Amino acid sequence: MIARSFCIGLLFALVWATAGKAEETTAAALDRKCETYLAGVGGKRLSADEAKDASYCFGFIDRVVAAARLAHARHGLPLRDAERPGNVDKAAYQAFALGIQLGIDVCLPDHVAPEAVAASLRRLGRLNRELLFGDELSFLDFALMQLYPCQ
Repeated sequence: MIARSFCIGLLFALVWATAGKAEETTAAALDRKCETYLAGVGGKRLSADEAKDASYCFGFIDRVVAAARLAHARHGLPLRDAERPGNVDKAAYQAFALGIQLGIDVCLPDHVAPEAVAASLRRLGRLNRELLFGDELSFLDFALMQLYPCQ
């Protein structure tokens, strides 16, 4: 009986965790997580879940910006049409791939920090609510293209 209850509890935990993962790829979820990140930077004490959301925002932006800077410095890095390596996180790989693609068209100043990009994302999300219905990669792509186009 205890083993059955444990299995049922584990099943509910896995379903709940999977539902949370699906949300992470939406622009609205990134917007919310970046709002939490900016609140934490502003001094708000964050709960464990809020800290997780804030670190997701920071890490996601940082991956894309680092890849874009690398690609721009090397005048573009071609991506092979192969699948990501088996031990690489899919979201991280997609974010890095987006950064590589953006690197040609986006000129990021050296001093741009994830905090500034997160604040710009929040501003764009408030001014253009339709952007929040897409995925997080498209949302960040649009924001970086608007903020830092190469002249």
